[in-house]
Amino acid sequence: MNVRTTLAAFAALALTALPSLGQTPTGTQLSITNITVNPTGVRLDWEDYSARTDFGDLKVWSADSLAGPWTAVDTLAKSTGFLNVPPSAATAKFFKLYAEAGLPGGGGYPDFTFWDRVEHTLLIDLSQTPYAVSVLAADFNVTNDTLSATDHLYLRRIKANTTGQLGSPAAGQLGSANGEFNRTAANETLQTKTLNNAYYIGVYPITVYQYTKVMTGSGTASKRPQASVSYTTIRGDAAPGNAVTSGSFMGKLNTEVQKTQPGLSFDLPTEAQWEIATRAGTTGTFGFLDASGNTIIEQEGRSVATINADLLPTLGKIAWYTSNNSPSGTKDVGRLLPNRAGMYDVHGNVYEWCLDAWAATNNSGDGPNSSGSGSNRASRGGIYNNNAVLCRSAYRSNFYDAGNSSDNVGFRLRASGAVVP
Repeated sequence: MNVRTTLAAFAALALTALPSLGQTPTGTQLSITNITVNPTGVRLDWEDYSARTDFGDLKVWSADSLAGPWTAVDTLAKSTGFLNVPPSAATAKFFKLYAEAGLPGGGGYPDFTFWDRVEHTLLIDLSQTPYAVSVLAADFNVTNDTLSATDHLYLRRIKANTTGQLGSPAAGQLGSANGEFNRTAANETLQTKTLNNAYYIGVYPITVYQYTKVMTGSGTASKRPQASVSYTTIRGDAAPGNAVTSGSFMGKLNTEVQKTQPGLSFDLPTEAQWEIATRAGTTGTFGFLDASGNTIIEQEGRSVATINADLLPTLGKIAWYTSNNSPSGTKDVGRLLPNRAGMYDVHGNVYEWCLDAWAATNNSGDGPNSSGSGSNRASRGGIYNNNAVLCRSAYRSNFYDAGNSSDNVGFRLRASGAVVP
């Protein structure tokens, strides 16, 4: 069998995410989307990773067998989408593509600093029976690979006694002359909140695959956020202070995880837990800003449409909102950049249910809002076709009744308790 025939026969296998048995390649393994055998050798193609500032350079590796040894073929800029393999390496049967490490935790801004209130990262493997639970480094680099949005649930553990900002500044507060643009004064009272208890919060909103996998045992192939699911379907009981019920999503997840980790308990985050994790130490309008966190976006006579356009170079890097909503609709999670806690899609894409019953003032903390009443529940984050004003860290929504669902409302996990080694 000649070399070209051998390469063609192995092409389908080489396209997959192969295990790094040789232990030589380092970084984040990426998918090679196409391998073409041509008269001059081999061409490898892959996605455009130029926007992924959590990646450094790309490196291609080759080997004659899965067991290795693996040899580095070439190092390329992350904006490069292909490589014509030189003749010296064209006889290899297997190829891998890796991204060298970029900024820790996936940061995408010049002075990005991973939030020091993240204690560790939790991984729940839905492909195991019962679900396997493991602890990873605080800034473990969760990327948009297929497993991260399907069989792997990642959560960041926020340390006990974490203090953060809730609400937005009025004129004269936090050095803002006019106050944050389009703030709702009655609902966004500026306050400082300390959360006494440690908690886990999801790196991604729960995806369609993850939801159907927990509910039915078989995941539907979609990495988009699970929307069109009511608060009561997610947790069973409509009363925020009551425990989740066994047949709900949270109940089923608890049942499986608690077979090996009886101390862990899953539910929705309170508004305070959601906002403090979203801000990740920042105090500005959005939770992705630099480590100083003092950038407050003001109206300054501009229209909402002008602000939407002005924010595209920055907000558009981490949020799906009206200015980059093409094609219209929810988007696969993890395609944009994370905040300083390594959480994706906290702004835009879908609103996220919170545990709290709605109240004009956000009095939540470790537990749900004590002054909340009625059937409407709080949701946060904004959606794919919202103006930027509705995607702010401080913006609070009460559009939906606990028993209703909408195609633009999803949810993110929160867990309490601790993992037993």
